[in-house]
Amino acid sequence: MTASSPRSVALSGSRPNKSSTTTHSVNGHDGPHPITLGRDLCGDLAQAERREWWLANGLGAYASGTVACSLTRRYHGLLVAPLTPPLGRRLVVTKADATLIDDESGREWPLHTNRWADGAVNPAGHVHIDRFQLDGRMPVWRFACGDLIVEQRIWMEPLEHTTRVAFRLVAGQRAHMPRIRLALLVNDRDHHQVSVPGDFRPSPSLEEDRLVMTFGNQHRLQLIPVGGRVHPESPVWIERFALPLEQYRGLEPSDCHLLVGFAELTLTRDSWCGLVASLDAAPDPGLQDSLEDTCRYEKALLERAHRARPELDAAPAWVDQLVLAADSFVFERELADGSKGESIIAGYPWFADWGRDTMIALSGLTLVTGRTATARRILDTFAGFLDQGLLPNTFAGAGDEVAYNSVDAALWYVEAWRAYTASVEDPGSLRKVFPVLESIVDHYRGGTRFGICMDPRDGLIRSGESGLQLTWMDAKVGDWVVTPRQGKAVEINALWYNALCAMADFAAQLGRSPSRYLELAAATKAGFVRYHRGPGRGLY
Repeated sequence: MTASSPRSVALSGSRPNKSSTTTHSVNGHDGPHPITLGRDLCGDLAQAERREWWLANGLGAYASGTVACSLTRRYHGLLVAPLTPPLGRRLVVTKADATLIDDESGREWPLHTNRWADGAVNPAGHVHIDRFQLDGRMPVWRFACGDLIVEQRIWMEPLEHTTRVAFRLVAGQRAHMPRIRLALLVNDRDHHQVSVPGDFRPSPSLEEDRLVMTFGNQHRLQLIPVGGRVHPESPVWIERFALPLEQYRGLEPSDCHLLVGFAELTLTRDSWCGLVASLDAAPDPGLQDSLEDTCRYEKALLERAHRARPELDAAPAWVDQLVLAADSFVFERELADGSKGESIIAGYPWFADWGRDTMIALSGLTLVTGRTATARRILDTFAGFLDQGLLPNTFAGAGDEVAYNSVDAALWYVEAWRAYTASVEDPGSLRKVFPVLESIVDHYRGGTRFGICMDPRDGLIRSGESGLQLTWMDAKVGDWVVTPRQGKAVEINALWYNALCAMADFAAQLGRSPSRYLELAAATKAGFVRYHRGPGRGLY
């Protein structure tokens, strides 16, 4: 079916959350948040949809959406989790579309927006957004509906596959308090795909106070109401949600999701009500304690960064926003032996972790923010993937093999160790990894996969084979490599020279002779100078 009018289900009863609504702002002050949008922008659908919020949980899962509370990407959803290790992410919970109901006045206001494939926008709940802001990374909406003002927050539990959506009444008093009705839309698809009605058939059931579904690949989703009740419905496919950004990219322009029920919640001014959506076995159904724990987690990230970089104390508030954003890209990677490593997401929403991108980003995301232990774990994780002197370009998905088609990732790995040793006094770790770093140099010098080898005549690295893309310019269409760059790429040789200089320094730190690396660096420098046009004139 296509949704053109709201459906309502009358439910009774409530289960108040008796905890206080006191919250602690992540930025540590009561002044304006660095990202705050007013009614003029939020009420303009084009502008509100251009602004997107993004949350991550440190396990590779994420939640995302627009300020308008509409879908514009196939990747938007309340819970997208890596259900096929290590990073096979699936959309599990799409939306919890909220409607504010005031029984005293008999009025209803949609607090969500849906854009349909025929061009209709119905409902247009974005017009009720009085303000949007980020409190830390947490998206916060203020909806103004008559004399009622309602706040909505969304957050993910760190290191849990759990998303929480919470509401409270900020202004407006009634003898009979207003209610929130949530339409619960779920899915079970790869986050890169779109759905077809009938793709899956869960059987929602009530277990105590929660709606529970087990999907085909055996993951178990719990939808837990807080401050109200949940009512399951016979699942109905809601079709033709428009995806304008996917259409712009030349991909499927619409999607569909499964409506499995409703939750009806009672708003109050002294407690939160809402929904807990979780894939964990025993999620905590509370909202207030979780909210405060999440705020404390983000404050701890900021405090650690400020201890590591005292100059941040005088920086504008938006710099702290970058510190928090950095945490969203670090995640726990499950290794083949079942142990836990750490890595860095190369970019949301499309990518997993890439060797090149991880090493380039490591310094800024971890060392600058005071997370030296995280940096070390990432470096240790990647050491286990080095093979024939090369670091993976991309990691294996289900049924795939690790791809080593990167000439620069291993050289960036050496640079990441240089940055780490410049920030941390850790000679034991350097001594342990030094043979690994030596093997990189040896393989590049003597030759390894994909034609990667040092030319003994000038000390420069050449690389490339037909049908392969080895540098960061890696676009490929079918069998056509858009920018082959076979030969002696300029930035690869800059990285090679840098690696040789770093290795000489490492050797000296460990009490070894650096002469081998200094000689190689001198030969590389002399070979490179042949391509230089002279002062101020660049390269041939």
